[in-house]
Amino acid sequence: MKGCKGLVVSCSYPQSDHALDAPENDAQFYEQLLKSFGFTVRRLSDFKLGLQSSHRGNILRSVEWLIQDAKPGDNLAFVFT
Repeated sequence: MKGCKGLVVSCSYPQSDHALDAPENDAQFYEQLLKSFGFTVRRLSDFKLGLQSSHRGNILRSVEWLIQDAKPGDNLAFVFT
């Protein structure tokens, strides 16, 4: 069976002088879009804590999750907003 996995990372930089407003909305949109096409989605955000936060280590671990067991013909998506 063809695998469909997606990783959506949202970085708004809320503690920065240059904080962004829209990334969280974009991430929610892409998460729902991918799910509507049957993807299993992992979403990271700098508004979440622990393993769901968009810190470097979590992003790297999640990219590993995304590509592990990937086979020719699988569909993988990575969105950074």
